[in-house]
Amino acid sequence: RGCGLYNEIARLIVLVFIPSTLILIFGYGTIRNVKKSRRKNSRSQGNIIHRIDQHLTQMVIGQIILIMISCIPNTIQCIYLVLTLDIEKSPLRLRIEILSGEATLVLTTFQSSLSFYIYAKTGGTLFRQTLKELFTR
Repeated sequence: RGCGLYNEIARLIVLVFIPSTLILIFGYGTIRNVKKSRRKNSRSQGNIIHRIDQHLTQMVIGQIILIMISCIPNTIQCIYLVLTLDIEKSPLRLRIEILSGEATLVLTTFQSSLSFYIYAKTGGTLFRQTLKELFTR
């Protein structure tokens, strides 16, 4: 029981907190570099870079929220299963736990494909134009 609880907490750290922290660090570094390049460019290019900066911020925040929304429910459900391991459960309760486990697992697996849609939606016209050029080649 203790090992299972430890494993689930470690999984939460590895799958949620470490990726979120890395995305935040590298996203902040990217945004900082965009701001530095904005200072070097003229005003007309500064407006474009400001929009890119906003899109990058939205993408980073969206990615972190997506990671948390998709991974935390499954981890909580697994911790619940570990904590209630010694409790005798009715067949209905077992089926409900299995269903909730499968639902949270599906949510976790959608994370990688949903990242693409977040980038496509919040990435602005520059991302969509680049994506369109990539597919039309």
